[in-house]
Amino acid sequence: MKTWSRKLAGAAAAVLLGFFAGAAAQAEVAAVLAEDGRYLRTEIRMVQRGRISSVWLSSDSRLQRGFQATTVQRVLLNETGAERADGVPSIVNHPLTGLPWAVWSFNENGDYELAVSVFDGRNWSSPVLLGAAPNGAADMNPRLLFTAAGRPLITWWRMSRDGSEQSVWFTTRLNGAWQPALRLSSSRRQARRPSMELTKDALIIAYDTEAGIEIKSFPLTAPMLGGAQPSGGADGPDPPSNKDTRPPECPLLGCSGN
Repeated sequence: MKTWSRKLAGAAAAVLLGFFAGAAAQAEVAAVLAEDGRYLRTEIRMVQRGRISSVWLSSDSRLQRGFQATTVQRVLLNETGAERADGVPSIVNHPLTGLPWAVWSFNENGDYELAVSVFDGRNWSSPVLLGAAPNGAADMNPRLLFTAAGRPLITWWRMSRDGSEQSVWFTTRLNGAWQPALRLSSSRRQARRPSMELTKDALIIAYDTEAGIEIKSFPLTAPMLGGAQPSGGADGPDPPSNKDTRPPECPLLGCSGN
């Protein structure tokens, strides 16, 4: 666990790109295709002016001239992201298709919600906003991973409008539908900036709290990952007994460790 602590604590501290955007930087985020149409890679090419705060394409002519190429095609993701002040994307290739998925904080009239877009080999899909309705809080710095079977896992942190509450959340896609957001961090602590790692049989999530880095391990058989259902059935887990001193979310998550 100490090895995981060092590795994940370093990852959590490596979030160098700011969330709230301004005019400090622009960049091209694109899927790169060869002349024959084959997907090659995803690129984020950045032009920095002062503190980095945005990674989406703008109308900057110098940016456009600098990225011209004759042998490849760049299919842009979220061209209007800089105008909306969207957050930094997490982009990961799907293990079965080899094509990229992207998740980021989408500014919907001042309310930041998570957006997901998938590249199908030719185009990015229209962003799908996760969450049934605006929640009045900022959903920030999402992290995306896939299981070996190709199931997407997303974790992020949420901050209330006044900044008084910070918490870490999780979702995945089961049976063709994104699941309701599930709070991972205890309601008794402020939590932010999560990162994820997968082992052979567990999902490891680390995040910052006011008491330091907190690490949780979730077996791949946990309900949140599509494994065994909680004892409470469709209505949720049974409430913890008086002898259960774990945080209230643990009966559902099957969490262990801190």
